[in-house]
Amino acid sequence: MKRKNEYCKKKEEWAEFEKRVGLKRTEGREKKSRGVKVPSDILVQRISSVASGRLKKYEPLDTRDFVPFEDYDELSIDNIKDACERFYNAPQNTCDILASDRGPSCTRFEQLKGKKVFFIRFTQPENESQRNDDMSKNDNMTKQAKAGTKSSPVKSTSSHSLCSPRPRAPATVFPKSVSIGDLLKAGKLIKPPKAYTFNLEYFDVHKCIWVNPSFHHKTSG
Repeated sequence: MKRKNEYCKKKEEWAEFEKRVGLKRTEGREKKSRGVKVPSDILVQRISSVASGRLKKYEPLDTRDFVPFEDYDELSIDNIKDACERFYNAPQNTCDILASDRGPSCTRFEQLKGKKVFFIRFTQPENESQRNDDMSKNDNMTKQAKAGTKSSPVKSTSSHSLCSPRPRAPATVFPKSVSIGDLLKAGKLIKPPKAYTFNLEYFDVHKCIWVNPSFHHKTSG
């Protein structure tokens, strides 16, 4: 009788053990998403919102962070975005997950399978981006209107200049004509004078002066 009670007791303990194991397996299945185990936190690299440089790369803004993920039962793109928005205090629906620091944006979890680091960036909300677009359009319209008002006096001046008479061109001045006789005279040989007069001087070494003698030498040509 004693052995029978011990057998029944062990049987109950075994059933309780199988029940606990079954519950753990069920929780394990719920904690899985598409064959990926749900971690308690994820490793995230935040990058710039816009690509820059010659290679069009998204530059890292800071060091990597561990983002808590223990409140989620499924590792999916929507849950990763929601966790990052909560961790960085970003507006809703502004988180974008990229495949690498050169993009592109991921829309399915299969594109992120096997990733150890998630590259995320935050974009402007749709209403804010729409407001910025409207403001830029209004600025462009204002600039065009100002440019039109500034250019209107120029147009009136140009029309007025078309009606005014054109200034006369200066008259061409021609030199006076030279007669043939003058040209022939200009070509004649100029004869030298018949006589030359020379003034002779010499240098006195003792007095250190030039001395002009009293006589002149005259020669004929």
